[in-house]
Amino acid sequence: MGRKAEKDLLLRSMFGALLPPMARGQRSFGGLQLPHALYEFQAEGVKFLLRTTPGALLADDMGLGKTVQSIVAMRLLARMGELNRALVVASKSVITSWRQHFVEWAPDLVAEPIQGDRRTRQQLWGELHRGEIDVGIITYQSLLNDAKGSAVRTLIPEMDLVIADEVQKIKNPATKTHQMMKSLPTHRRWGLTGTPLENNVQEPAAILNYLDQRVPLIIYSSSALRQHLDSHMLRRKKEDVLDDLPDLFSHIESIALTPEQRQAYYRAEKEGVSELANKPRSITNVLTLITRLKQICNAAHGQSAKLDWLCEYAESARAEGDQVLVFSQYVETLNLIEQGLSKFDPLKYYGGMSGHQRDVAVRAFRAGNQHQVMILQVHAGGLGLNLQTANRVIHFDSWWNPAVQSQATARAHRLGQSKTVFETTLVSVNTIEERIQTLLATKRELFARTVDDLSVAGLAKQVNNVDELYGLFGLRKGAA
Repeated sequence: MGRKAEKDLLLRSMFGALLPPMARGQRSFGGLQLPHALYEFQAEGVKFLLRTTPGALLADDMGLGKTVQSIVAMRLLARMGELNRALVVASKSVITSWRQHFVEWAPDLVAEPIQGDRRTRQQLWGELHRGEIDVGIITYQSLLNDAKGSAVRTLIPEMDLVIADEVQKIKNPATKTHQMMKSLPTHRRWGLTGTPLENNVQEPAAILNYLDQRVPLIIYSSSALRQHLDSHMLRRKKEDVLDDLPDLFSHIESIALTPEQRQAYYRAEKEGVSELANKPRSITNVLTLITRLKQICNAAHGQSAKLDWLCEYAESARAEGDQVLVFSQYVETLNLIEQGLSKFDPLKYYGGMSGHQRDVAVRAFRAGNQHQVMILQVHAGGLGLNLQTANRVIHFDSWWNPAVQSQATARAHRLGQSKTVFETTLVSVNTIEERIQTLLATKRELFARTVDDLSVAGLAKQVNNVDELYGLFGLRKGAA
């Protein structure tokens, strides 16, 4: 019997007893003892990862336990003799979370973060090479630094498996990060994401090409994209697999600017649109104006209608014993909110914090006995965090990409949440923020059609960032 036949027989023997629905509370899987029972859909996710080669895309909604599914699958691969060395590449904010999940779910695997200064990382790479570490966990940026030149062949050993967490980070094949990840020598590649499409339908194609280079980098037909996704991707939505997950209620809170803010806003928009019309057409120019206007919507001349609303909202939440997550794009806005909500002793979580500082803040918030509010920078706090003690989510200024906002809300609306989650997006009336909401609606439609349905209409709807952003100010193509 050949090795492939032996492997197939072993897989069938492992999963044969698991084909019936798992019993509630069952804490064993494929002969492994687990700290907690898997949901039936999670067991199916483990089997999907094992049988889908050479690349698999696990695209479950945020909060369905993609990390756990991948770790359990890694344990089974190790038991089959197919995993001796693996690498997890993830965002800085979740490195500690990955390490803790390995301790809990795979005590038989030695998993260590590859971090520190360059010399320390080189030593850790050596330990991975010698088999003293089974799984290395590293950030995209550190890996990019370490993989320069010939290092990808000398410093970084050949892997049995590479996991790209939040794989949408490498959706652009022209970036160094995508090219570096693609160059890593490995037998298997897994991608984890809750948002396989963010802006246009070629992003899933680039991700699939990374996972399996037999998939073309550019896919032109809906039928071809559907075929490749059906072969490589498993996607489950919360409402389809979690009957007992509490509801998520989302709404937009319209906020009228203070007179001082309104005056500053009108002046800035009028001047900004005039400048745009006389400058070269570029995303940078229009995003600069959008950023300036959004910051005025947050606060101007010491006035903030949004903060006034938030102070009253936090009082109401405290009276009901609820914890609140407040997201903003801007560090200066986080500082403003921190001052305005000082009596609630808020915690902050932003990109400039060290990994240790972030861990301390998360533990303090989860304790729930002192800190009612956590204020988070959306890109730092939008990935991988488990903050189910909170059931109220405020988007102080919404990001123009709806996938990013969904990731942030999923910090609270995920497995382990016991309360109904209330998501509120603050939108200043008669401003660029209202126009952005219309743009968000079209992007959500594109995401649903292309990723969850793959209809021809969804595939045909291409998004041109330059045109759509200039259109927010009535500057259509050819007008500038």
